[in-house]
Amino acid sequence: MKVKMTQTIKGAADPSGTRAKIYEAGKEYDVHEELAQVFLREGWAKKNKEQKAAEETKDLKASEENKEEAPAETKVEEPEVKEEPPKPEEKKEATSNKKDEKKK
Repeated sequence: MKVKMTQTIKGAADPSGTRAKIYEAGKEYDVHEELAQVFLREGWAKKNKEQKAAEETKDLKASEENKEEAPAETKVEEPEVKEEPPKPEEKKEATSNKKDEKKK
């Protein structure tokens, strides 16, 4: 990752940390990710303008891809519920009740 140093700092020259290097204020360096994160977090460096632009472009592309991959809303249709006609047994009961009422 490319960073521009805001302070002169001694740091690791490689990811293993076996070699040290002096990173001078005002200069740009291409350092490994872990070291860059330390420099940025501590305020000893800022992201290189090109690096910022590249990350913003990458983020923009990723968000556009996510929009395309998102499924379209689907409308769920509910089945029609039809009322069933009364069963023949129910009709008989209804007619037998009417006959009973007439007898009274």
